[in-house]
Amino acid sequence: MRKLTAGTLLTAVMATPVMANPTGGFMAVLDVNKNHTDAPSSVVFYDTTNMTAPMFAVTLGFENGGLEDPDAMTIDKATGNVYIAAFDSGTAGGVEVEIDGDQDTTGDIDLFKIDFSSAYNQWVAGGMNYTTYGSDAFDGIGSTLFDSKHTNPQALPGVVNKIGEVARTNAVADENGDYTDMHLEFVDENNLLLIDGRNDNTTAAGDHQIRVLNRVSATAGQSNVSGQEGGYNRGTSESWQSKQLGLVNLEYNTDLGEVAGSSDIVGAAYVNKDGVQGLWIVEDDGEGDDVAFFEIGDLTGADNSLNKYKGFNVGGGPDYPTQFALDDDPTVDPTANDGTADKVFVDPMTGNLVIVESGFFNDPQHEPKVIVREIDSYNDDENLIDFGAWQTPVTLDTSGALDDDSSVTDGRYSAYDPYTNTVYFYDKDGPNDGVAYNHDWYALNLTTGQLDLVALDADASTGLYGTGDQVEFFQLAAALLGDFNNNGMLEAADIDLLFGAVNSNSTDAMYDVDGDNDVDADDVAHWIQALKGTVFGDADLNGSVDLLDLDALSSNYSSAATWEGGDFNGDGTVNLLDLDVLSSNYGFAAVLSAKDFAALEAAFTSIPEPTSLALLGLSGLALLSRRSA
Repeated sequence: MRKLTAGTLLTAVMATPVMANPTGGFMAVLDVNKNHTDAPSSVVFYDTTNMTAPMFAVTLGFENGGLEDPDAMTIDKATGNVYIAAFDSGTAGGVEVEIDGDQDTTGDIDLFKIDFSSAYNQWVAGGMNYTTYGSDAFDGIGSTLFDSKHTNPQALPGVVNKIGEVARTNAVADENGDYTDMHLEFVDENNLLLIDGRNDNTTAAGDHQIRVLNRVSATAGQSNVSGQEGGYNRGTSESWQSKQLGLVNLEYNTDLGEVAGSSDIVGAAYVNKDGVQGLWIVEDDGEGDDVAFFEIGDLTGADNSLNKYKGFNVGGGPDYPTQFALDDDPTVDPTANDGTADKVFVDPMTGNLVIVESGFFNDPQHEPKVIVREIDSYNDDENLIDFGAWQTPVTLDTSGALDDDSSVTDGRYSAYDPYTNTVYFYDKDGPNDGVAYNHDWYALNLTTGQLDLVALDADASTGLYGTGDQVEFFQLAAALLGDFNNNGMLEAADIDLLFGAVNSNSTDAMYDVDGDNDVDADDVAHWIQALKGTVFGDADLNGSVDLLDLDALSSNYSSAATWEGGDFNGDGTVNLLDLDVLSSNYGFAAVLSAKDFAALEAAFTSIPEPTSLALLGLSGLALLSRRSA
């Protein structure tokens, strides 16, 4: 096996510049304003430890001499990379030639991706002075970097790329309506979810579509070209396509007993919990906004019968409700049907719903409040969602010196930090409020009910309008040793990656977790024992080797599997070698009782292995049982 010597390490250090490691909480604001701003069509970034001024901005640039029309954004919370959906006007499927010779398809949706770490590292290297970064790809076509509206402009190759052009989401779109009525959610680096609110069709069949935007290839090229399915991908760095998963269809007519008309979407939030993934969708009902969960059983869109609204375990059935009406204060009266939502979030750790309830339409008006509905399970024994309690609403209090204008805060421009249980509000100041066109920041702690942050007249370089997803929080953790898929957790998938590195004789220093300059079985043992604090045989990595781990092994015996399926030596197959590993550690963090051993024998009666081998395995476990007695 090739070793990482001092010489090769020195070469690697000299070839790779030392980069800053962005950690902590950050806020991204999508600036869609064309006036009163030095960064039109940009994303402006803030450090949540200092919200009085932004760190830097990244502009999307020009196409064909006109600014992009960014509609909504979403963020990869593991990397900070920003994905933006931008409306591209013109006839659907039309082609225009860029000044630099590239072709651009019109009448579609352009996808952009911002490399946050690239911009952050450049900002640190430049002395942390406010800078507007833009891609060098736009330099020759009248980039906004040189339109005199940007502070400290700087070209940074690769900081932003147009990664795809995807099909329009509706055959009939309101060309005169609000271009910013989009909702974009991040699933993973290959899949985004989109709801496009631009639709003037008033029928249920023509309602807003829920779509997956799928990355076909990490390189340029066309996908399946179609006006409704697929993508165009001309002049892009990657190839993406768009496929319909379902319709919103939340405008239910109780008199007719059916869905009638098109929905008016307030917001959407993606969650993956309890083996279920989907979107919470809020629809403006005029009385009590409707809240429903659209379960996505087939993310590819190949079988949309698996993509549908999931029932709530409320009432006796068999027709369980698939939506509920929001109340202004459900802890007082959960049947008032008088709540109006501004924004919806999901706590990724608990799965709880976090809803910003508007005070603008109340009489008298009041500042927005935040309502949390606990979710006990997304998939109970009846394949339904189980709700917990409503938490007491927490109201944003900006009385007295905490505000410099008389207007009610617009709760649509808010973001949720699940790590501190805090909702951030971006409060726009109009021409007659406070300092004209500046904005204020508030951070409402839902646990204490208090404001943890008040920053008045913070900045005048951003402007928001419309109802799209335009304010996003993300938290970047320091690099976690052994977290090879960079999701912030040490889990079975990381062991599988480490086994793969060992089996392929990898020299990637990332996998050298024991620090001895090679990648081998010792690193696997160090990961399991030192980093995770458990032993071989712990399939579910819960800190003990017990019947749950045995069940995982027996279910996959003589089959191909990964660590969580019982492959404890990384050879890709569950066999007697893995059984021997489990038996050697069975009872770790517990005592192997007679009852456990009886269950152990019963579990192994179903293993499809020659009798002699099965008896051999049981003999070893029997010896273990007598030894632990």
